[in-house]
Amino acid sequence: MSNLLKAAELRLVELNQRLRSMSVFREMEATRRYVEELRGLGGTPADLDQPATPQMDERSTTPKHSRRPTWAELAVSVLHEIGRPVSSRRLVMEMAKRGHNVGGAKPEINLASILSKAKSVTSVQWGGRKRWWPAGYAVPLEPEGNGENDSTGSSPNTSSPADSAQTL
Repeated sequence: MSNLLKAAELRLVELNQRLRSMSVFREMEATRRYVEELRGLGGTPADLDQPATPQMDERSTTPKHSRRPTWAELAVSVLHEIGRPVSSRRLVMEMAKRGHNVGGAKPEINLASILSKAKSVTSVQWGGRKRWWPAGYAVPLEPEGNGENDSTGSSPNTSSPADSAQTL
């Protein structure tokens, strides 16, 4: 019986390794973790699109204020949408496109300071430069030719690094 169990466990490991090499599986896993994160923010994907109705505090007639997401939580969400590590400048621009403006005279530095203290985001070397990426997630492979030389973090390469992520 133990030989059968050992063989089955080895087969599971082998199949898991093969699945992790497939971009669709990696995308599914990243989406599954993203949904779990969204649920951890106090909602499920279905009710995140619904307008929030204030809940009443039992002790008063004033509504409870729902917690706003932190800058790190917003950054993780944006990084999942982009699908590749990006610079602080690019992350500030992408967050602004989604209605979240980082304040201050130097927003990139402000955001970098916040993210460097967060456990949910990490700095990775990608495209020859430091970039931000959600902690604990597989970092996508860099584009061929290392063509990331602009300050916004955009790549002239048209292939998506999310299509070929490396496992940690």
